[in-house]
Amino acid sequence: LLSEKKKDMITEDDKKRSTELTDAIKDAKTAAEFGIRRVQVDFYNAFTEQNLTAMENLWSSRDDIRCIHPGMSSLDGPEAVMSSWEEIFIGSPSFAIQPLNTRIDVCGQTALCSCQEETPNGRSLECLNIYRREKGCWKMILHMASPIVMMMQQ
Repeated sequence: LLSEKKKDMITEDDKKRSTELTDAIKDAKTAAEFGIRRVQVDFYNAFTEQNLTAMENLWSSRDDIRCIHPGMSSLDGPEAVMSSWEEIFIGSPSFAIQPLNTRIDVCGQTALCSCQEETPNGRSLECLNIYRREKGCWKMILHMASPIVMMMQQ
């Protein structure tokens, strides 16, 4: 009986506003996912082109960033993270990494992006990139890549 009364109390305006709000939330989430996909492309382009300036522009400048390259311990803070990319770019020939099976989850001002990175030699890495919205832009706060040594059945 109480449930029936509640239904009667909801006006057509309330239903319309609810639908509009739901649509606006979906649109915002879609826009955020497009933004993350764009910054992911920019990240892998900077890596392939060994462009340190572009790489630096993708990362947050805050002290809480972290990078974990395959087989290495974590690097914390902008100076350590950017120095590691500089060493990688100087110490190896350029090569393209292709992200596959990308999955994006947006939670407010944070986005989780996982994928598999395919290397030119046919090896794969499992990767997690985390982005934070800063001053209207998505900035990387964590990059972690680990070699896949055994594929699990799903």
